[in-house]
Amino acid sequence: MAGSSVAKDYWIGYVIGGGTTPAPHYAQSGWYVPTVTVPAGYSPDSHNSKYMSYIWVGLGGIGDASTHPLIQAGTEQNITASGSVNYNAWWELYTGADGGANVIDSKTLFPVKPGDQVGAVIDWVPGSNGATGSAGVGVCNWNTNTCFNISTSSNEPGNTAEWILEAPEVAGTAAPLPNFSTIQFFNGCWAYATTFSTNHKPNGTVNRYPLHAGYSPAQGGSSGVTGSITGTCQTINQGPQWGRYVLTNVPIMPGVNITPSTLGSNGSDFQINY
Repeated sequence: MAGSSVAKDYWIGYVIGGGTTPAPHYAQSGWYVPTVTVPAGYSPDSHNSKYMSYIWVGLGGIGDASTHPLIQAGTEQNITASGSVNYNAWWELYTGADGGANVIDSKTLFPVKPGDQVGAVIDWVPGSNGATGSAGVGVCNWNTNTCFNISTSSNEPGNTAEWILEAPEVAGTAAPLPNFSTIQFFNGCWAYATTFSTNHKPNGTVNRYPLHAGYSPAQGGSSGVTGSITGTCQTINQGPQWGRYVLTNVPIMPGVNITPSTLGSNGSDFQINY
């Protein structure tokens, strides 16, 4: 599937892994929060629905949620039926470990605003002697030096990593996307095995990127995230079976077709244009 275009629900972006490949246990990305507006020719209540968009990085988004969870974190950019616009950071653990897919934990973290440079890291560490492992999530807004960190018990996620813009499903179909103009992802990378810690004390060096090979783990806020990557955090195009998601004919919005750009020369950066 390397370099191919694939379809998954209402996702736009990139994926690595799947099939019989080993499971990545770390993924990260940075992006800029876009300004969202009501698309031309529509009104917020013209379809009795919100305009919704979720930008996220995750582990385990492909496959059977009844056996392996999806761990994800990102930002939401939504317009309500009344026309108000909401921007927030969030994280979610979605799993079907109990036999039925469901959200185990989901939390809105803190407000963000258009133009903010944000980043998210997702990590999973196996437990000892085959026990349930630990999911680690870190989300930071570098413009406000605000960070969130959590470590929680979790089964191993599925064997993929994702960098995604999503039109979330509402009542069985995708909510219409707002006009987001351009979304810029940067420093997307992944690794197989990691350790993770929270509440890292910065050393005074403001690093405007999420964790990445070659960069210091110091963050610019009063709290932050850090991790120790076993091996190199590899670029998206170094991933097994890497491919990209395209979105064709968004339900309720016929004719809206969105394709992510090709990967930049560093193998990790890309854009999504409305």
